[in-house]
Amino acid sequence: MPTPKTWTAHDIQLGKLTITRDGSNFQFERRYRFLDEQGDDIEHLAGGTVLQTIPWEELPADVKSALSKLDVWTRTEALVQEGMA
Repeated sequence: MPTPKTWTAHDIQLGKLTITRDGSNFQFERRYRFLDEQGDDIEHLAGGTVLQTIPWEELPADVKSALSKLDVWTRTEALVQEGMA
């Protein structure tokens, strides 16, 4: 019979953040891993994922502002990269 094991996580390490827009809905996916008391990954524990889809009108005002600014900035960067600015 296997011996049960217990791990205690003291924090999480945030990983990749993916933001996808589908019409007026935004999907946010953020991966994370569990950390021990020294701040190291707990290798035997699988990480997790926060996954949420939110309509634009339900986003907090500061998030909408940040996403709008990010959209303008990335569009400008793409135009510069392609020699169109």
